[in-house]
Amino acid sequence: MMYDELMKLWIDFDKYATARSVYISKKGEKAFKLYIKEIEDRVDFERHKPKKNKGILSKAGKRFKESFDDIVTIVLSDANEVYDNQYRLTAKAINKGVGSPIILSKPPKKHVDSVDSYLFGAQPDEHFLDIASKTVESVGRNLTDVMVSGTLNESLGVSAIAEFRSRVIGKAALRYKDGILAKYKRDIATLALTASNKAANDAASKVYKDNSDIIGKVQWLATLDKRTTPICMGRSGLMWTVDGKPIGHNLSIGGMPPAHYRCRSRLLPVIKPSNQIDENEFKNKMKERGFSDEEIKAAKINRQASENSTAPSNLTYNGWLKTLSKDEQIAILGERKRKIWKEKGLTTADLLDNSGNPMTLSEIENKYK
Repeated sequence: MMYDELMKLWIDFDKYATARSVYISKKGEKAFKLYIKEIEDRVDFERHKPKKNKGILSKAGKRFKESFDDIVTIVLSDANEVYDNQYRLTAKAINKGVGSPIILSKPPKKHVDSVDSYLFGAQPDEHFLDIASKTVESVGRNLTDVMVSGTLNESLGVSAIAEFRSRVIGKAALRYKDGILAKYKRDIATLALTASNKAANDAASKVYKDNSDIIGKVQWLATLDKRTTPICMGRSGLMWTVDGKPIGHNLSIGGMPPAHYRCRSRLLPVIKPSNQIDENEFKNKMKERGFSDEEIKAAKINRQASENSTAPSNLTYNGWLKTLSKDEQIAILGERKRKIWKEKGLTTADLLDNSGNPMTLSEIENKYK
């Protein structure tokens, strides 16, 4: 079944993307620690010298930001590799699922700079620079605060440099989860992971559009757990044409996944019913795509596969939510929102506005009085 083949592909990809985000995070951590070491080596923690410290912070911060060039290069390279691989593997999974080589498994052209301007209106280097800039600002603010509060820190038996280090690196007792470094690593990993997911979803969407004579629409699949956002809960199970026009509802797709940072949603292709596919036209297009005469002769549309290519109803978020206990539903929706959802017989899509954004509780109460 095509759904099962694509799920296998996506599970494998998620493991890869997570591993790469950890790798990027570790590279970022190394750069951060070199940045902090430079500050600790050059700042006189015994005496507060604002003008001198400002110069030290400026030079160290500049070198720290420049270190992101390598990270951006890796992320862009990964994204292009992901795009090419996922295009090929998505087509292969569809072909295997329908039992016939109906989809060309080679990208029509190299997807150069696949993540440029890809993510929420900005290019990857801008996102990473924003993380670096906010980190530099936070480190500088904490250094100044530590130096100004030096007398108090000393009276408590804490040296200025030890206090600075605990703020930027974190405390061992808290497993270093409280420092600037922890947030910085999370932000880098999130951006790297979302970049990979975007490239993979771009590739899948391109496969669907390149084969719109065979793939009639797409269905939104959301991860079924308590971490799924309202944005993806509401879209789960809904369908659009391959170019994003709503089918059977008025909800905007709001762009293809990822819909937000760390978005785990996917678009499932829905094969057209076999009676809607002109066999001669289909074979002519296969020839245009570069299939051999033997492949064209062997190709056929699996009627059962085309008629059962959507996700089972119990795998939509709303269907899954109904199987949970009352307490579990409240934990996800909140008590008052869950009460309206249950009593009014709503779906998770009904909790979004027409732009696909989550409504506030008061907006939901007013709409479903």
